[in-house]
Order: sequence, then structure tokens, then C-alpha cells
Amino acid sequence: MSRGFVPTRAALAAASGASDFQLVTYKSYKSQKKNTENKTKTNMDDTVDKTDDRKGIDIKRARREIIKFGMTAFTSQEQQEAKVALAISLGAKPHRKEYKNYKLILEQKKKQKILEDSQKKLQQAGKDGLGKSIAKKKFVDNKHKSKGDLLMAYGKPTLQKSNNAKNKKMR
Repeated sequence: MSRGFVPTRAALAAASGASDFQLVTYKSYKSQKKNTENKTKTNMDDTVDKTDDRKGIDIKRARREIIKFGMTAFTSQEQQEAKVALAISLGAKPHRKEYKNYKLILEQKKKQKILEDSQKKLQQAGKDGLGKSIAKKKFVDNKHKSKGDLLMAYGKPTLQKSNNAKNKKMR
């Protein structure tokens, strides 16, 4: 060995070789009966869980099939709208609103405002949308109406003698 080299345990072990290496594994003892019982229990639990999942999936699939079958009665446009509604209910994002020309929107608003103003004027005048009067007309009998008496509509004025006047005279 050279003078600058210091022998270490690792260097000495490498020099002697690694042929002394032995692999040892330890296994704990378990009876075969316990293992088979545990396996059967876990297998039964797994099968129950799988059947429950299958039932849930079957209900979902059945619901979906019913919806699809119901959509077959629609026309092609209605089917397309129903598919879009179904997708939205399942969590899809709805379509954007269609583009409308701003000038056309302004014209529609002006027309709507003119219609509302005309209806307000008719309503203030006491007429409906067709221009007919809303007020109920009262029937006036001109034959029985006397032209000279304004108070006749309220009844005939009559003088009633009061009991107080009689009492004063008797004293």
C-alpha cells in the first residue's frame, strides 16, 4: 500500500470480496384458515360494492336513455334545442347571445317608445288601445228630466214640523 493511503473498513471489505454476502428474509407465520376467511370476506365486500355501483350507473343510464327517447318525438330543431338544454343542465357553458346590429336595436327601441307614449296618451284620455272610451256610459232619460229644477236630482225639499215647535206653543 502506498504511504498516503489510509485503510478503512470499507476499503478492506472491498479487498476481501463480497462473497460472504447472505440474503435473509423473515416471514411471520399465519395459518391458512385465517387467510382464506379474510380473503372470502373481502371478496364478498368487493362484489357488494361493485353491484351497488352498477345499480347507480344503471339508474343514471336509464334516466339518460329516457331523456334521449323523449327527444325523438321532437322535430329536428326542437331536438337540437333539447340537446343544448341537456348539455347545459349537465354543466356545459351556454352559447353566447347572437350578434345584433346596434342600429337595428336603436330603431326597435324608438318604435317601442313611440308605442308606449301613444298608449299613455290614450290612457290619460280615458281610452283603451283601440281608441274606444273606457268609462262606462250612464243612461240619461231626458224625458223625465226637468230642465228648470237643478235640485230635483237630489229629491224634493219638504218642510217638516218639529216636535220642539209644538212644545213651545203649548206652554
